[in-house]
Amino acid sequence: MTELSEKRHLTDDEVGLLDEGHVDKKLKFSKIGEPLTKKDLKLFQKDVLYRNLKEYKRKYLALNETVALNQDVIKLREYYDLLFHELERENSEAVQRVMGKNKNTETVLSKSDFEAQASVSPAPPSVAPEELKPSDIKPEETDAKLTNDIASLRNDINDMNSDIKLNNLQSQLDEVSLKLENSQKNILLKTTELEEINTKFNEQNKAFENEKLESQKLKTELDSYVSQFDKLSEEHKLLLKKLNSLQISNDTGASADIPDKFEETIKHINESLLADLQKLQKNLARIRSERDQLRSDNNLLISQKKGTDIMRDIQNQILSIKEVILNFEKAYGSVTSDNDLLEELKSIELAYNLLATTKLDALNKTILDKQQMEKVLFDFEKLKEKYASMSRLLQDYKVEIEILKKIKIKGDELISDYDIRERISKGKVSNLEKQLELSREVEKFVQLNHNETLSKLNVLNKEICTLKNVVSDKDSLLNKTNQEISNLKTANNNLVNNLSEVNELQSKQDKKHKNLITKLKQASEKISNPELATHVFGNAQISDINLNNNDSSLNGGNSSGLQDQLNNFKQLVYCPLCTLNFKNQMIKNCGHTFCENCIKERLNARMRKCPSCNLPFGSTDVLDIVL
Repeated sequence: MTELSEKRHLTDDEVGLLDEGHVDKKLKFSKIGEPLTKKDLKLFQKDVLYRNLKEYKRKYLALNETVALNQDVIKLREYYDLLFHELERENSEAVQRVMGKNKNTETVLSKSDFEAQASVSPAPPSVAPEELKPSDIKPEETDAKLTNDIASLRNDINDMNSDIKLNNLQSQLDEVSLKLENSQKNILLKTTELEEINTKFNEQNKAFENEKLESQKLKTELDSYVSQFDKLSEEHKLLLKKLNSLQISNDTGASADIPDKFEETIKHINESLLADLQKLQKNLARIRSERDQLRSDNNLLISQKKGTDIMRDIQNQILSIKEVILNFEKAYGSVTSDNDLLEELKSIELAYNLLATTKLDALNKTILDKQQMEKVLFDFEKLKEKYASMSRLLQDYKVEIEILKKIKIKGDELISDYDIRERISKGKVSNLEKQLELSREVEKFVQLNHNETLSKLNVLNKEICTLKNVVSDKDSLLNKTNQEISNLKTANNNLVNNLSEVNELQSKQDKKHKNLITKLKQASEKISNPELATHVFGNAQISDINLNNNDSSLNGGNSSGLQDQLNNFKQLVYCPLCTLNFKNQMIKNCGHTFCENCIKERLNARMRKCPSCNLPFGSTDVLDIVL
C-alpha cells in the first residue's frame, strides 16, 4: 500500500466500485496524468483486492452477528413449537393465525423443524417449560398469554424464512470462505514455489551466462591456439622441407664435403681468373713486343734519314769543291803549265785526296758511332720500356696478389660464416625438432581442450534444453495459476455480489420486520375483529411476494453492475480505437495511449494527429509502454 500511495491514490470511481444508487450509470473516467504500467496495474489489483477483502471481513462479521441472532430466533421458535405441541394447541385457529400456517403445510413444517432439531435441546427464552404444565394452565390465562406473545411470535415467524435464507447463505459463505482461504494458501504456496523457481532459474541463467562467457573465452583461446598451431604447422612444414633437403644432401654424401666443394669452387674461380690474367699478360707482352719493334723500325728510319742527309751534305760539298776546282782550272787554264804548277797541282790533288779520304773516314766513323749510339740509346730505351712494363707487371701482380689475398680472406670469412651458419642451422634444426615435439604436445592439449569444450558445450546445450523445458513447465504452471487466480477473482467478485445482495436483503428484511411489527401491534389491538386480522396477514404475504420479486430484480441489477465494472476495466487497459489490443504505445506530446497497430495505421495514412485531442505528432514522438 505504501508503493501505491507513492504512485497516486485511486478513488472508488476510478476503481469502478459503484454505489447502490448509481448501478445503471456509466462512470466517466478522469484523465490520467501519466500512462499506466504493469507495476501500476499490479498495485491497482492489489488495492482492489485489499479493499474487497476488508469489506468482505466487515460484512462477514455483520453476517455472523445476524446468524447468531437468527439462531436465537430459531431456538425461540422451536421452544414455542414444543410448547404448542405439549399443550396440543397446534390445530387451533388462533395459533394458525398467529403462526401464519395452513393445515396442508403444517405437517411438513413440523416434520422438518422437529427432524432438524431432534438432536438439539432448545434453550428457553424467559419462561421455562417446567413452569407451564397443563395442569397449572387455564384456558383464559393461556389466551391472555397468547395475546401478549402474539406480537413477538409473529415477528419471529415472519423472520423465519429470511433466517433460513440467511443460514443457507451463511453456509455458502462459510464454504466460499474456506475455498478462499484454501485458494489463498494455494496461491501463497504457488507464489513461493514460483519465487523459488525464479530464483533457481535466475541462478541457472547466471551460471549459464558465466559458462557462456567461459566458453567464449575458451573459443577465443582455441582460435588463438589454432592460429598459433597453423603458424607452427607452416614453420614445421618449411623446416621439414629444409630437413628433407639436408637429409637428401646428407644421403648423397655432399653435406660433409660442402666446405671442400666451396674451396674447390673458390680454387676453380681463382684458376680461371689466373688463366685469364695469363692470357692478358701474354697479349700485353705480344702487344709490347710489337710496339718495341715498331719503335725500333721507326728509330732506324729516323737514323737512316739522318745519314742520307749527311751524305747529301758531303756530296753537295764535293760538288761545290769540284765547281771551285773547275773555276780555278778555268781561271788558270790560260796560264802556261809549268812544272811547279803541276807539282803544286799534284800536291794539291794529293792533299785533297788525303783530306777527302780522312774526312770520309771521319764521317764514316762518326756515322758508325752515331749508329752505335743510336742503337745503344734504342736498346736503353727498350730496356727502360721493358723495365717500365716489368714494373707495371709487378704492380699488376701485386694488385692481383692483393685481390687474391682479399678473395682468400673473403673465402675464409665465408667458410667461417658457413661453419657458423651450419652450427646455427643445426641448432635451429634441434630447436625445430623440440618445437615440433612441443607443437605436437600442444596439439594434443588443444585437442583435449577442444574435446572438453565440446563436451561442456553439449552439457550446456542439454542444460539449456532442460531449462527450456523447466521454463515451459513453469510457464504452464504460471498460466494455470493465473487461470486459478482469475477463477478466484471471479469467485471473489461473485461473493462480493452475494454479500451486496445479502446486505440489501437484510436491509429490506429489516424494513419488512419493522413494518410487520407495526402491523402486529395494530393486529394485537384489533384482534377481536377477524376480518382486519385476515386483511393484515394477507398484506404481509403480499409483501413477502414483493420482497422475493425485489430480490430477483436486485440480482439482475448486480449482474449489470458487474458488467459495467468489467467494461470500465476494459476501457482502462484496451485501446480506445480498435478495442481489441492492449495499450502498448504512448504519444509523448499529450500522454494519450493506444495500441501499436492503430498508431502505425495512422502514421501510414498520414493522419498524424492524436484521435482524442488532435495534437500533431510524428514517429519520433511515440514511446513504448508496458502495462
